[in-house]
Amino acid sequence: MNGRAYTLDEVRRQTAALPHDLPVLSEAARADAERAVRWTGPAGRVVLLGSGDSLFAAQASLPSFTGAGVGCVAMSATEFQTEYQHADGVRTVVVGVSASGGNPAVVAALHQARGDGRATVAVTGHPDSPVALAAGTSVVADPGPCAPSPGIRTHQASLLSLLHLAQALGGTSTAPVDVAGLARAQHQTIALAEASAGEVAGLLAPAPVVWVVAAAGALGTARYLAAKLTETAGVPAFAVEPEEWWHVHRFGHDAAHPVLFLLTPGPGRAAALETARRTAERRRLVVVAEHGDDQARAAATAVVPVADGATGAARPLLDAVVAGPLALALARALGRLPFARR
Repeated sequence: MNGRAYTLDEVRRQTAALPHDLPVLSEAARADAERAVRWTGPAGRVVLLGSGDSLFAAQASLPSFTGAGVGCVAMSATEFQTEYQHADGVRTVVVGVSASGGNPAVVAALHQARGDGRATVAVTGHPDSPVALAAGTSVVADPGPCAPSPGIRTHQASLLSLLHLAQALGGTSTAPVDVAGLARAQHQTIALAEASAGEVAGLLAPAPVVWVVAAAGALGTARYLAAKLTETAGVPAFAVEPEEWWHVHRFGHDAAHPVLFLLTPGPGRAAALETARRTAERRRLVVVAEHGDDQARAAATAVVPVADGATGAARPLLDAVVAGPLALALARALGRLPFARR
């Protein structure tokens, strides 16, 4: 970061850099994660801590840990300090996530965990940061210098670090991600999202609040998408799971405004699709879905396509790339700059 002002061009540049960053950051994160797990040893439970984008990355990464056979929870650093109860007899590894490395709440939580005798790991972009120094070991993925922007490259770095940490803890039970194939899918998805973003922004621009609805397993990604809409375009945006949307928030939602559903593959998609179909009977529906997903397209007023093929642990790394193009198009439609709604 430097002293220059936030610009929409930087949002575009950071989004375009994601497929190029992926293989370089993945290799660095993999090596660090394997070293970290040699230091921590096996874990009966992992607790992921963060704030903002870092917490959303932790939430999006939960399936990676459970898929590797490791019990895992994600929470804010403050909640951990005030509410979390360690289970007796369970070896717990506490992971503090902070891309900048400067989050004081994560620093305090890591110090508390070490004081309680827990193994601690920092996931960060800066090896000498307060968060890295507070932990017993660290996984560092640094995308390099960038101009001021809502977090895009840094979010991917956190996702990669957490993915490799989960795989290192899972050992031979986890299948490696095809990084080259994922980078190609990211590149294709960015192009598809950019092509559709103008239409979607035109639909979302009149809405005073944007609701992003996603199955529980995809809520971390949905919260990240909502955060980019808010930070970049100055629009209040919130992520909820389908039952909360249907039983609560749809009653406060103006039917003249569209609602956005994240319908890419994963646990809970079928139920989310059914809720999307019911929603579409009275509201315009924007969906984020795989390019070839005819079921999702049939219910939608507009579609943000995601390249086909990514599964399991790779899913958040692909789905998250639509956030930049959508946020950028909405900011342009509203004549706004990042973090400067006025």
